[in-house]
Amino acid sequence: MLLYTEPGFILIQHLLLCFCHLRHFVQSYDILSCIHFTQRAEQKVSKIATVLLVVTWLFGLVTLFVTIADKITWLQYLYYFSYIKLAITLIKYIPQAYMNYRRKSTQGWSIGNVLLDFTGGSLSIVQMFLQSYNNDEWLLIFGDPTKFGLGVFSVLFDILFIVQHYCLYRLKSADYRSMSEDGRD
Repeated sequence: MLLYTEPGFILIQHLLLCFCHLRHFVQSYDILSCIHFTQRAEQKVSKIATVLLVVTWLFGLVTLFVTIADKITWLQYLYYFSYIKLAITLIKYIPQAYMNYRRKSTQGWSIGNVLLDFTGGSLSIVQMFLQSYNNDEWLLIFGDPTKFGLGVFSVLFDILFIVQHYCLYRLKSADYRSMSEDGRD
């Protein structure tokens, strides 16, 4: 079943709404887990992460007030959050790729989630192509730039991680040293 918003807007499927709710639940669990485990260990949130979090929350609040004042539609407000998600996706991959490169190792890091993420990103892109083919409307591929961007960036970074794990640093795990030990921290 499809939900109609306004004439000319993209249709929203029930499954997408269910996925959003499920993702919200999983992210909430992740956040609570991070809070729980960082309080028990000697870890802390970096200043960069704190600044990014504050900027994201401020942006969300400001655009909420702009939406309440009827300067933008609620659908546009939700699209802004999808752009935030795309930015977060880019930000979350770069430090891991850099750390793997700097250490020349992937030891202590699980490839399992990367393989699942690669599968999800690939299937998301395939879904967009199939929907475009079924509707004979090839602009649908780029009709949701965030979904397309998430799929492409996820697949590209996952390929990088797979190459790092299975090709570049496969035999170098015995040379593992923590980043603080190599004096460049």
